[in-house]
Formats: sequence, C-alpha cells, structure tokens
Amino acid sequence: MPKPGIYLAGPEVFLPNVKDIAQQKLELCASHGCRGIFPFDAEIANFDNLTPQQQATCINEENERMMHEADCVVANCTPFRSVSMDIGTGYEIGFMRGLGKPVFGFTNVAGSLAERTAQYNDQLGPKSIDPYTAGTDIENFDLFENLMIGVALKNFDCDVVVTTVVKGTELTDLRGFEACLKHVQKVFDVV
Repeated sequence: MPKPGIYLAGPEVFLPNVKDIAQQKLELCASHGCRGIFPFDAEIANFDNLTPQQQATCINEENERMMHEADCVVANCTPFRSVSMDIGTGYEIGFMRGLGKPVFGFTNVAGSLAERTAQYNDQLGPKSIDPYTAGTDIENFDLFENLMIGVALKNFDCDVVVTTVVKGTELTDLRGFEACLKHVQKVFDVV
C-alpha cells in the first residue's frame, strides 16, 4: 500500500527558516509512514521572469495541483499576523474539504477565537478599533477559529490539536503537528 500523501498547509512558508522547517516536517512524515507534500517544493519554470500576478497564479495552480495529489491535509492553524490563522491555510482546508479529503489541524495557541478577539480589542482600546468592524458581533461558538474552520476539523473522532508552547515558538514547535500525524496514521491504517 502506498504511503498516504499529506499536504502540509500553514504559514511556515513565510518563515526565514522555511527550508529547515520543511525538512523537519518531511522527516516527521516519513517517520510516521507518510509522504509529506510541502508547498515550498514547487519548482516553477522562469518564475523570476514572471510579473507578481503571474507568479501568484503559478503558485496557486501548483499548490492546487499538489492538493489534488495529496490524500489529506495537516494544517497549522496557529494565529498568524492576527487573532486568526493564516487565510491561505484556511483556503487550503476548504479546498481539501471540497475534494472530500480528510483534514487535520493543530494550533500552538490555546483559547477560542472569541477570547483572542476580545483580548486584542482590549489591548487596542476603543479609539484604535478598526472602523469597519466597530460594533460588530464577535463569533462565539467556543471554537479555536471561525466556525467554518473549527467544524471542518472535527472529523474521524479527531478535533484540532491544541498545544501550549514556549512564547516565541508558536510557528516552529512541531509537537501538535506530530500529534496530527498520529491521527493520520490511524485514519489511513499506517503501521
């Protein structure tokens, strides 16, 4: 039986040490009997000669091709640049759900979206709140993220893996990722 292919979604592609993180994740996948598919692996011909919009289109098409190839996704849902997860990772979760493929996720920040949003608003104070969102409701379903993501990750008797990590390692600590790999092994009956 071939090793299940796991699309590795998350904001790690933006980190300065992306190649190191990718290598660590790929090695962890292999040690769990799986094949990691890291988006950074894409080789696009003449990439530097393309306009930024053409580059974006090529990256999108290549990532979607890799998701079609994968059997499931493990997504890093740790908040990134806001109280919420990386929006591109959210898209990838939705894309894989739309393909009918299993989705697994982890976050290295505990607490619900409502708690993080309220804390963020308290830190900013009333004069700093975005005028476009002032007076709007805060979603409160006691989920780690927006309900569409939180519910999408409740599958196969597995919920999102929440790991509390040392401050400053939120995007690099891989314990939650490894816990997701154990769920993948169970679902795909990998020994």
